[in-house]
Amino acid sequence: MSIYNRSKLVARTFVEQLNILFGMGKQLEAEVGGFSDDIAEIKVELSNKNNVIIATTITLDHTTWVGNEQVILIEPITPDSVVWVAPAIASMVDYGTCKVMATAQGDSTLTFTCEVVPANDLYVTVVISDNTN
Repeated sequence: MSIYNRSKLVARTFVEQLNILFGMGKQLEAEVGGFSDDIAEIKVELSNKNNVIIATTITLDHTTWVGNEQVILIEPITPDSVVWVAPAIASMVDYGTCKVMATAQGDSTLTFTCEVVPANDLYVTVVISDNTN
């Protein structure tokens, strides 16, 4: 599968998830007020932009933390990229317990920090959007 087709698949999956959130937003609208309108605005904004969206899973190797920091090389990331980061289900407990978070991005780099160095490797999904508009 080409990168273009994979990007289309990721973008379609992302929009499907937004649709699910949009449906949930309608149910919560009375409590939260305006939530579904925010999701609708995000969907419109995404559909009007020429974005390249890439999703990948990275490994935060438990042996390569330097202090409480680890820098990962991810080729398409730029300082201006929009990046979403979430632990894989198998790593969710350790990720939260160790208070791991992405704290910086640069040219081809994503920096993670933690309060406690994990005893196990962590698997993290990274979604990168480079707005070409």
